[in-house]
Amino acid sequence: SDGRVSKASFISGIAPVMGGQDVSDAVTWRDGLGHRGFAWHSPPQVALVVKKWGCSEASSALRRVVESLLARGIEVWLDGADPCVGASGQTAQLFPDVPRFNGAQEQQRAMVDFIVTVGGDGTLLRTAGYFQDDSVPMPPVVSFSFGSLGFLTPFQFDEHESPDQVLDSVLAARPETGGINCTLRSRIRCELIDEEGVVHITRLALNECVLAQNGARPIVRVDCLVDGQHVTQIQGDGVILSTPTGSSAYNTAAGGGLVAPSVPCILLTAVAPHSLSMRPLVLPADATVELLVPPQSRSFPLATVDGRGLARMKVGSRVRVTKASSPVPVLETAAVSGPAGWLQQISRKLHWGTPIR
Repeated sequence: SDGRVSKASFISGIAPVMGGQDVSDAVTWRDGLGHRGFAWHSPPQVALVVKKWGCSEASSALRRVVESLLARGIEVWLDGADPCVGASGQTAQLFPDVPRFNGAQEQQRAMVDFIVTVGGDGTLLRTAGYFQDDSVPMPPVVSFSFGSLGFLTPFQFDEHESPDQVLDSVLAARPETGGINCTLRSRIRCELIDEEGVVHITRLALNECVLAQNGARPIVRVDCLVDGQHVTQIQGDGVILSTPTGSSAYNTAAGGGLVAPSVPCILLTAVAPHSLSMRPLVLPADATVELLVPPQSRSFPLATVDGRGLARMKVGSRVRVTKASSPVPVLETAAVSGPAGWLQQISRKLHWGTPIR
């Protein structure tokens, strides 16, 4: 593969394809244009296929996806971290000659042209976690649903006798035909900084960064700063900093609002705050948000990113959250793309207007 930058571009509305422009500029979400068309300049060659772990139905679907891609001349890589793909796994026996993908290898990440996931939102979150270099655009994702309440998986696998129709539309996306619908799902950059000001861990989050209670001391106390200015001190069970995509996850369960993925913002939501006046906040996408453990804190919260633990915080340590440069491009059908499609999906999956009997 000669790299993603020369192979694909994003189309905004009816504007011409951004040929010759760096893809990292084309996919920036600062301007709020989260819904675009996607097109190939030259045929893709390498696909990474990732499935839901521990799911026999997903394993069967994976087989159909891999066979369909191989029949179309696409080189397929499988998720090397998946136990089913390991040396003794069922998938390993079906496709012994298919290469394994190692997310820690930069060279492999750079060769992937597009990704196919078979699972739920968790599968897509895990896949996005493999692509943590904020300076390199993430490959577009074709996501088939096998989850229970997914908002990130537009293609229902059971609606298709085979994945051929969807994959054909993806592979045939060209600038002259208008490409295929794409939602650029923004991410946030989360930095764990110690009391000396040294950045120890940096992770990109598609859903959220959370500081939550840890251990026997349930009350979390953190100072909240926005663009260097102290806003308030939050006491409660935790604090969530969410992307628009993550607004329908833990953020909603904690009382935060739902935000369309095309809206450029960062959401701040306290979990069970010890204050009746504390309300969820919607901040500008280019804001710098810091959560600091103050000297008077008697608890040390656990910092997590997309459900994965980073570290236990100490007095004087902080988490700094800013917008990331590399969103997750999710390819979609026209029916679920754009604000209207997002609202229909939310309404259907949350059963809005359905009488309670």
